[in-house]
Amino acid sequence: MSVTTLCVFEDERYENFLPLTYTKATFELICGSKTLLERAVELLRPQKVLLVARDYLVEKLEERTGFVVNKAEVEGQVLVVNSRLLIDSRALSVLDSLKLGEALASEGSLVAMKLGEGVARGAIANRIFEPKLVKSFASVREVDLKLVEYPWQLIELTSELLGEASSMGERYEGGEIKVLGDPNMLRTAGDVKVEGPVVVDVRKGPVYVGRGCEIEGCTKIEGPAYIGDNCVIRGAYIRSGCYIGKVCRIGVGSELEKTIISGYTNKQHLGFIGHSYVGEWVNIGAGTNVSDLKNTYGIVKVSVRGAKVGTGLIKLGCFVGDHVKTSIGTQIYSGKKIGPFSHVHGFVYEDVPPFTIWAKSLGAEPTELALESAIETQKRMYERREVSQTKADVELVRRLFELTAEERAKSGVKRERFKLT
Repeated sequence: MSVTTLCVFEDERYENFLPLTYTKATFELICGSKTLLERAVELLRPQKVLLVARDYLVEKLEERTGFVVNKAEVEGQVLVVNSRLLIDSRALSVLDSLKLGEALASEGSLVAMKLGEGVARGAIANRIFEPKLVKSFASVREVDLKLVEYPWQLIELTSELLGEASSMGERYEGGEIKVLGDPNMLRTAGDVKVEGPVVVDVRKGPVYVGRGCEIEGCTKIEGPAYIGDNCVIRGAYIRSGCYIGKVCRIGVGSELEKTIISGYTNKQHLGFIGHSYVGEWVNIGAGTNVSDLKNTYGIVKVSVRGAKVGTGLIKLGCFVGDHVKTSIGTQIYSGKKIGPFSHVHGFVYEDVPPFTIWAKSLGAEPTELALESAIETQKRMYERREVSQTKADVELVRRLFELTAEERAKSGVKRERFKLT
């Protein structure tokens, strides 16, 4: 399928994906071996891409994606698609059947619409992405397509979709890795350095290792799994269903299971993380562990928009926003959320707001992280990976700090200097 202009928009359901979507648009979330946006662009093959997202994300989104954001610069017919739509073969078939002036809806959400240039320009400029409003200029058809509703679905879908790694890169030809199963299922992008012994088990699915990766001895990787470019894996145990983004460090004694680790995140030391979604630029301290199973073997519930939502899952870990830091010995309970730019210590048994220093189990009141400290820490971490902090980075941190002030106040976060008694 090929379209002239593709417009991908995020709707109000981005709130379901907090804290991951404080710093990211919904379409930037990982689903399989790529983001929802990358999947849409790859499968739909548009000549031009427009994005619609929250205003405070615009400048950074343009830097990260290279696409036009929140501007109705359309050309020809426009396919407008909800960022939460999982585009697979069935979705492609339904989208291909869309007629000009027709829209698709599912359970009260707009899924997609195909519009002429003039109508599309007005709809995008005015953010008209609700079925009841779309009816004024398009005929709306109900369909049964998959819209991702909650962040734990991304974890489950990623595990299912990682089979696509079998068609990526090329077969690994080195002799330093012992492959259990079909050797064709171990794929690389080349320039991978291996210090044996390393075992890769592809009997449950393929394993892809990106360009410039280093894999040190005593590492075991089980497929399906995806490891992005320029990662260092030091004696870790990476179990089935894991996605690891580019420039990550996963160290000795680390165990990951069915977990998404976004780019530039460090987990250099001993500790278990399972059935979780971890954001970018996170530093995970030695001995940090995540619980992904209740003692009762009951269904894990997660707080979404102030209400507890049953996930239907017995195994579920945590959701960690960008730029979080965990100290040594941090223990995170199942189903918990940690907001971006927070620093956590001890046992984390409640959701943590953004920009919060959390050490309740150690006898300290939750305390607000100073804005300038967050900005300076970001700069220091960027420099360690030879990345420059931009004006857009700083403005995003400042704006997010303002937007989340009320959340911290409602959670009882103190505006004072942090100290342990």
